[in-house]
Amino acid sequence: MKKIYYLYIALALAIFIRLFFLFFPGHVMDINTFVHWGEIIYQKGFFSLYGVNFFQNVDYPPLVPYIVSQWIKIMPFADHAFLFKFFVLVIDLAIVWMIFRKSLANNVSLVLASVAIISLPLAIDGSLWGQVDNLAFLLLIISFGFLIEKKNYLSLLFLIVAILAKPHAMIAVPVYFLFFIKQGFKKIYLPTLCSLGFVALLILLFNYFSGGNLLDSFTKVVGRYTMLSLNAFNVWWIIYGAESWNIADTQKFGFLTYRQVSEIIFIILFIPIAIRIVKEKVISDKIFLYSALTYLMFFMFLTEMHERYLYLAVAFLTIFVLVDKKYKNIYYLLSATFIVNLILVLQNAFPQFGLDLSWETFSITGVIVGAINLILTGIIYAKVVREN
Repeated sequence: MKKIYYLYIALALAIFIRLFFLFFPGHVMDINTFVHWGEIIYQKGFFSLYGVNFFQNVDYPPLVPYIVSQWIKIMPFADHAFLFKFFVLVIDLAIVWMIFRKSLANNVSLVLASVAIISLPLAIDGSLWGQVDNLAFLLLIISFGFLIEKKNYLSLLFLIVAILAKPHAMIAVPVYFLFFIKQGFKKIYLPTLCSLGFVALLILLFNYFSGGNLLDSFTKVVGRYTMLSLNAFNVWWIIYGAESWNIADTQKFGFLTYRQVSEIIFIILFIPIAIRIVKEKVISDKIFLYSALTYLMFFMFLTEMHERYLYLAVAFLTIFVLVDKKYKNIYYLLSATFIVNLILVLQNAFPQFGLDLSWETFSITGVIVGAINLILTGIIYAKVVREN
């Protein structure tokens, strides 16, 4: 049988898995929160949610709640939680199709292509859990694609929309900017001015009609949950285990707070990455590698991390391994640790897999998985920084 037929089988399996996940409860609290926001907009209008009387209770940019409200409007009598999960499924399927097309365009092994197409950890985060990290990823991928093609207006537009979909899409901005400026001032100044003008207009219109500040949905995310780790199996979980839930990142760690220490570590580690990007001669698919590593460092070293924040690192690496297979073993292992992190957290919060999971097992497993993640981070970091 020709390779392409096996890839179509992998595509069919990826679709089946996501449809199967659709019928699990998922993360009920996350789903109900999105549905609640969408219902408020559907019933009372956009600014009933984002007006000054309610806005302070919404720690999320407006794009997803608005989309959910319109999704409900199409089928108001359907079960809204199921409807929301179906919306997430649609985005998941778009990503699967994109990865499938990328697999066909590159000469990679059948095993690697199949694992990438199925993308089990991405399916768990999206179609099973019911989160919309996939929407930010899809928009960022489109933005990066237009950047590689030097279609700057469209690229910047999709970057802005990605940030409006998910606040931590902003972590991709430094990598994006360092590639973007390679085109030279003459090619970027006008698209940049137009984009800044568009953002300013959004902020002014939002303020005028709601009386609130659009930027609050981004700035108030930081510090809303002050735990060292919110179930992210990262360096803080390695050090403190489940106790990282009970330690505020505003506490002192020497002369600085934990949050400040984590931010300094991230910045120091990013500087060599920035230097490597500056040395790149062209805008290429390497933007996916640098983005994956940046998000991996973001997940591993910053405080206040949720388990799901590993999504964009794994997702970007999924795209890049189809271009450069020397990172495939890291990709396999990182995908596996992400699956474990997601399943353990989901089972602990809303049991649905029939697992007998004690808090001690959860904590110890997290330390082991976190240690593996740290080793993988070190390996990929060394590869990138030392690359000629």
